[in-house]
Amino acid sequence: MHLKLLGEDEKSCCMINNFEELLAAAQKTAPVYIAVAVAHEAEALKAVIRARDLKIANPILVGDKSWIISIIEDLGDDPGDFEIINEKEPALAAATAANTVRQGKASILMKGGVPTSVFIHTALGPPGDLKAGLLSDVAIYEDNRGTGCQFVLQSDGGINISPGIRQKLDIIRNAVSVAHILGINSPRVALLSGSEKVHPDFQSTIDAIVLVKMCQDGAVEGCIVDGPFALDNAIDA
Repeated sequence: MHLKLLGEDEKSCCMINNFEELLAAAQKTAPVYIAVAVAHEAEALKAVIRARDLKIANPILVGDKSWIISIIEDLGDDPGDFEIINEKEPALAAATAANTVRQGKASILMKGGVPTSVFIHTALGPPGDLKAGLLSDVAIYEDNRGTGCQFVLQSDGGINISPGIRQKLDIIRNAVSVAHILGINSPRVALLSGSEKVHPDFQSTIDAIVLVKMCQDGAVEGCIVDGPFALDNAIDA
């Protein structure tokens, strides 16, 4: 099961509706520190250099220092402007980056040139254990169909493979908290399934009915939850 959050039709003055507004909001705050695991990868370095130039992030680069310096120079930037931690072995680089976050030196852990499985394993294990409760991701998209633009949020995109009811409630809570930060005060949460009809052979449809009832009874506040839905039911009138 995945879940979509759709912003309310009525836009509040503080609602962030698109990435341009999100960037503007981020630039009003102090830059955050980002620890990049296995940073000797061109696309990751392009992203953090761009974030630094926009004054929203300060990167800490963990990986093969000679490669990192070479790539930064190829990108036309000065390696001396970056904090670089030399660690050539990918798993150790990922663990070191995670430990940087655990120690409070960085607020965000970013995946560079390392497989996702290694990245997650080292982030959740010693010495960089970052797990506190359920780990879940939230992807944000712009939906500019129609007359306006609004954010569509999706969770969980691949972190939790087969969550139970309790875990799905935590996934909803986490995604709703992101929506609230974006100014979506009462997001509509669509519980997605392979079928929009309840069927005994589709566990996700049964879970959806249970989750809807639990949320109606107050299990998750500040949102409207319904389902099961197919994706088109959720986002296309």
